Amino acid sequence: MKHYLLLAIAILTTGLAQANFVGLESEVFAQSPYGTVYRVYATFDSPTDELVAVYALETSPMVVDVTTSFYQDAVGGALGNTINPLFFAAFPSLEFDSWFTIGSADSNGTSDIQQVGMDAAFASFEAGTGFNLNAFVGGSFFLIPGVSTDAVAGADGRVLIAQITTDGVVNMTMNFQWDDVNSNTSNAEGISISFPFVAVPGCTNPTADNYNAAATEDDGSCTYGGGLLTGLSYDIVATDPMGTGQNTYRLYADFSSPNVEVTAVYGTDTTPWHMTSDAVDGFYNDPVGADFGGSVNPLFFAAFPNLEFDSWFTIGAQPGDPDGLNNAFDIALTSMADFNSGGDFIVDTFIGGSIFVVPGANTQGVPVNGRVLIGQFTTSGLVDALVNIQFRDASQTSLYAEGVSLSFPQVGVGCTDITACNFDPAAVLDNGSCLQNDVCGVCGGNGSTCSGCTDATACNYDSTATIDDGSCLQNDGCGICGGDNSTCGGCTDITACNYDSLAILDDGSCVTNDACGICGGDGTSCSGCMNPDAENYDPTALFDDGSCSWGDGLCLGLSYEIVSADPIGTGQTTYRLYADLVSNNVEVTAVYGTDTTPWEMLTTANDGFYNDAVGGDFGGGVNPLFFAAFPSLEFDSWFTIGAQPGDADGLNSAFDAALTSLTDFNSGGDFIVNTFIGGSIFVVPGANSQGNPVASRVLLGQFTTSGQVSALVNIQIRDSVQVSHYAEGMALTFPAGVAGCQDITACNYDPNATFDNGSCSYPAQFYTCTGCINDTDGDGICDELEVLGCTDMTACNYDIAATDDNGSCTVVDGCGVCGGDSSSCSGCTNSIADNYDPTATIDDGSCIILGCTNPFADNFNPDATVDDGSCSATGCTYPGADNYNAANTAEDGSCIFSGCTDPTADNYVAFANLDDGSCSVCTGGPCPFDANGDGQIGSADLLEFLIAYGESCINL
Repeated sequence: MKHYLLLAIAILTTGLAQANFVGLESEVFAQSPYGTVYRVYATFDSPTDELVAVYALETSPMVVDVTTSFYQDAVGGALGNTINPLFFAAFPSLEFDSWFTIGSADSNGTSDIQQVGMDAAFASFEAGTGFNLNAFVGGSFFLIPGVSTDAVAGADGRVLIAQITTDGVVNMTMNFQWDDVNSNTSNAEGISISFPFVAVPGCTNPTADNYNAAATEDDGSCTYGGGLLTGLSYDIVATDPMGTGQNTYRLYADFSSPNVEVTAVYGTDTTPWHMTSDAVDGFYNDPVGADFGGSVNPLFFAAFPNLEFDSWFTIGAQPGDPDGLNNAFDIALTSMADFNSGGDFIVDTFIGGSIFVVPGANTQGVPVNGRVLIGQFTTSGLVDALVNIQFRDASQTSLYAEGVSLSFPQVGVGCTDITACNFDPAAVLDNGSCLQNDVCGVCGGNGSTCSGCTDATACNYDSTATIDDGSCLQNDGCGICGGDNSTCGGCTDITACNYDSLAILDDGSCVTNDACGICGGDGTSCSGCMNPDAENYDPTALFDDGSCSWGDGLCLGLSYEIVSADPIGTGQTTYRLYADLVSNNVEVTAVYGTDTTPWEMLTTANDGFYNDAVGGDFGGGVNPLFFAAFPSLEFDSWFTIGAQPGDADGLNSAFDAALTSLTDFNSGGDFIVNTFIGGSIFVVPGANSQGNPVASRVLLGQFTTSGQVSALVNIQIRDSVQVSHYAEGMALTFPAGVAGCQDITACNYDPNATFDNGSCSYPAQFYTCTGCINDTDGDGICDELEVLGCTDMTACNYDIAATDDNGSCTVVDGCGVCGGDSSSCSGCTNSIADNYDPTATIDDGSCIILGCTNPFADNFNPDATVDDGSCSATGCTYPGADNYNAANTAEDGSCIFSGCTDPTADNYVAFANLDDGSCSVCTGGPCPFDANGDGQIGSADLLEFLIAYGESCINL
């Protein structure tokens, strides 16, 4: 059994659109003592697709769970390529181990699978439980592309990814990366599958009274209109009546009450009406038949026997019955035309179509034996009916049963030809599927199973083939059968960016990285216009390809040329600045600047621009006849539109009175036009040709300086049809060189700088260029700038400005006081104590409770901490008594005195009230002087006598 899940989520992360990934598929591989063994596959629609990784991300987790547990063999592993089938004989249960893979089912496969970040997930899996891998770093099991043939989809379009043994239901959500035949990489994320599929029977029609949203399998229980319509049913009218293998059926709407009337059968775009057959020859429609059953005359059956089995629609009326049926169909529909030619009947447009009767006009829509006939259909195939019915109940209320469906016949359908190789003895109806064995003995085969290469010298020789199919191949230079040398061909130049260490044959594909770092690139992927002021600025470009344009593409920017190097012996060079145009058929009519589009000519030289004492502001105003008398005049700095010294010049100028631009420039300073009114130089359009390009450029000025010039220019251009265009923000820095700090005392002095760009920086107070002048603790903060305080961010007195910790850090005490000792909220918190403090939140052990602390006293108080002398205890108060207790305060006559209570005894004790068995009588005995009873009278006896000397016998 196979269970398929089509892609529900399509998230592309790299490469081409993931049209080649189909989904996940599971099938039962075997039954085992440990549960059902399933194999899970990733499926593709191209046999050349190669699965290279199964992975998890924080945003796209890998989830594997089971309702019971996974079987994990004691000698198994988490990856299939670690399973050695040679161990199956010694460990039979190993064959049923659960594992993941990419293509290979055991160690004999071609997949060398690696994993990263999967340790915890695999440990959980090996313990028999599932996992949800959603960590930030993710995880993956993967292989090197192009190495494993097992990872390629192949003819069946499948790549094995897991073997699962369990007696439960498995849910898997995984992410996949694969390569197509051209090594384009694609990803599919969030792909899920659940198996085994567990059907839930019930009513699956959402329009039914008893629709069950949880049902996955319709059990025919749907009812409509408050239970009045119970569904569709069918009868077999005739089995192969015309000898064509077609059978005739009648379709009915079933009702639970006779007190209803079917008034219409209909279809629209939202509630389509279908009658379809999977038979190649479709529905039988007789040449003299009709669309509706009431229009078929049974008197013609004798002359036209097949007419009886014509296919038609109706509401209750069969051939020969009175029929009040009407119909209305969208003119765009071809439903009846398709049906009459044997095709499927489909009504699915917005206007739709219906057959109907006038309510109550006759009884044809009233159920007979609980059902109403709605059509007759003759076909050799399986019919799918999708019907919408309007009916009236006993109170003439219209009810609607929509989306009512039935597939019939529901008896065995198959090949009934006993001579066929696929004869089905259980089939009642023949569906035209009968097959014969091919030359290989394969039922319905095409002879391919025994066909192959019969040339013994071929690399794909098939010793089992009996028919040569022309497929014989020879090994290519790589030893690949039928190959084109591509498997071992590649770039063998180790210096190339696409060097292939595995290549044996050089295929001429070697390339190098372009300026963008692209292997084999032409530099265009990171090239473009890098001028932010250009119309076609490309912020992603790394290299300027000279494509920048302004003025709606008419101007390509600025350029310059060196007129003379150090012509007046001052170290200054003379340059000319041009606007570059795409065509000579345009005219520069103005150069201008405002506050939003400034016009600037700046130099890094300390002596600024050279302006000759007898020079002019504009090139056309300089007379070259004076050059002989004033040689340095030739190198004067000036502005122009096309005209140089000696040219006819129609230049005009207008500047904001607040500007000092030309005055500053004439004194050698920078030229800046940046006010609201601004300023410009201009010519009358068409008055002369000075604004027309010569060799696609127009002269804008001459500038003599020892520094590097930064030009920022805006020009007005007229095109060939006299439309004005504006090229604004064009910038150029010249001459080319190295700009930087030329002050040797500065921290950023650049010995390679050829122009000072004003970027020099100097150390701040307390610093040198390399760091602090004084830094005792070496923390990078100068001693003069150190700030002492608490630097622990967790402390309550943390000082964000402190640079050195002075040991003052403290914490909040129990009372919430920073650096406190908790005394501000401490005290006795016991409410029964004599010194209870209701404001205290921390008990400091000071509670005092006065009372009797004697546990033997009658009024003992276990809570008392200080004895207040109030104890009251009854008992023996005589110190000489056996049970005397000093704690007793009242005599209760319980004193006990132990001793001899026999008055006749020598040691009788008159006050004793408990005889302790000590009574003795002094009788003298046979040896009265043997005091110790040892039978001898000696010094020991004398000592005993001396002890007793002076005592009365009662005390001895």
